[in-house]
Amino acid sequence: MLRILPRTPAARADIQGQFIMQNVVALCAYFFACFLALLFAARWILRNHPALRERPPARPPCVAHDDPPGPG
Repeated sequence: MLRILPRTPAARADIQGQFIMQNVVALCAYFFACFLALLFAARWILRNHPALRERPPARPPCVAHDDPPGPG
């Protein structure tokens, strides 16, 4: 893209400074959006992943079936 810069160095520096700040703001906004997306994904995984869920307590063994049938 061809841009025509002003002839005075002060005006040229001002325009270049604005251009740099626009890039910095855009990069920071992009980084922040990616960071928020990662946080949201981590939160979703921690809540919904089956391996991370609490398992229900195991049933106690049934007393009637522990002893084998027979005399006794």
